[in-house]
Amino acid sequence: MSVVEAALNGPSQASQTGLDPLGTAIALQPFDRQAGSASALLGFLQMGSAALGSTLASAMPFSPSVSLAAVMTAASVGALAAFAPVYRDRPPRETQSSAILEARVSNDA
Repeated sequence: MSVVEAALNGPSQASQTGLDPLGTAIALQPFDRQAGSASALLGFLQMGSAALGSTLASAMPFSPSVSLAAVMTAASVGALAAFAPVYRDRPPRETQSSAILEARVSNDA
């Protein structure tokens, strides 16, 4: 195995063994009754993104490794741009923890 193959395979193995199932469980947590539909939609989005990314990478006139790096960088920037409004609008940390504490105290009573 070359160094490039090991570098590309390492994150993939980490994703398949630990990060991907955890991320899926967190994403599906709010959907109790619609877990099957939400899981299907999540799988569709993952497979659709992979199909789009591989199509873009193969259409680029660069070497495969440069094309893959360009597509992965663009996808990362796009994900950060999509997440930025959610992160910006979240409540401050003190408010968030005190609201959770109040909810726990009211549920215990």
